[in-house]
Amino acid sequence: MRNWYGDRYTVYSAGTDVTSVHPLAVKVMKEIGIEISHHRSKPLFEFLDTDEAVA
Repeated sequence: MRNWYGDRYTVYSAGTDVTSVHPLAVKVMKEIGIEISHHRSKPLFEFLDTDEAVA
C-alpha cells in the first residue's frame, strides 16, 4: 500500500509478536520492484500514540 498510495495515506504495519521480516517476503517483493529489506518487525504498541485516525 505504501508503494502505491504512500502519497495519500500514512501506512503502518505491526503485529503482536516482534519477529524478523521473512527472507522469502523480501525476495518476492523485490521481484515485483518493491524493496523491503530495510523493513523491521514492529510491535503494535509502537503506534498507539499516532495522530492519524485508524479505520
